[in-house]
Amino acid sequence: VSGTDSQNNTASQPLSITINAVQSCTGTNNGNLVGNYAFLFQGWSNYSGSGYVLTGTAGSLVFDGNGNITSGQYDQNDPVDGPSQGTLTGTYCVPANNLGTMTVNSSSGHSATYAFVLQPNGSGSIIPYDTTTPWDASGIFLKQNTSDFSTSDFTGQYSLGFIGIDNAYSRFGLAGAFTANGTANLTNGELDGDDGGNASNTTFSSNNFSVTPSGRGTVSLNVSGVGTGNLAFYVVNSSQLLIVQIDPISQGLQTLFTGQIVQQQGLTYSDSDLNGVSVVGLQGLDTSCN
Repeated sequence: VSGTDSQNNTASQPLSITINAVQSCTGTNNGNLVGNYAFLFQGWSNYSGSGYVLTGTAGSLVFDGNGNITSGQYDQNDPVDGPSQGTLTGTYCVPANNLGTMTVNSSSGHSATYAFVLQPNGSGSIIPYDTTTPWDASGIFLKQNTSDFSTSDFTGQYSLGFIGIDNAYSRFGLAGAFTANGTANLTNGELDGDDGGNASNTTFSSNNFSVTPSGRGTVSLNVSGVGTGNLAFYVVNSSQLLIVQIDPISQGLQTLFTGQIVQQQGLTYSDSDLNGVSVVGLQGLDTSCN
């Protein structure tokens, strides 16, 4: 394996990978995965059989600590099949090394197996893990605080980061911020976007931000000079939401986004706040990819 830094310095080290045969799961650590979780997936699916397209899914699952997914719900969207919503059940197994699998059954009739790694804090990362599901993706699942399943719990300043495509399938990214006051109103919204290399800056607001007792919520973002985008979200806690856009890509903003909203830690900011060593993560496609 070799790597090159920003100064064109290159270093190489040998790397060996051992692939062990899959062993049956004993469920030794099933009790480490218990309670309510929100999840977010983005990747490429071919459920329609017409070719792989960008697909976003957000939802929630309830694990009983004994290997059963007792309930769940989801919102999914892709440019071909459009938005859909349904319920989930399933089973799971967490072995001693916390590298587990789960099989999830949806009310749409789909069943898929996933592999995941469970972190010490109870959250994890997940990928599809069977050859029958036309779904190349990765995602996260985060433990929910069910006491925050109320619109009134969301107050203060929040930032957002969305990634997706426009209706021409050009890669589209958004970053922004807004203020919530515990009601349906979101104010002081501002967005910066990059749509296939075309930068934009605009404002937005909302008057229908709403969280249901299940932890699922919806919001319409009224983007100045562009249109309205409808989103479904799943509450992690009052500081974090997992988002998927639920418009057909031909309507509203003519986009398909997934992403997160997180609460900001201060009321005012300056250049001096950017001080110290940081880690930056980026996502995108080169021009040779679909």
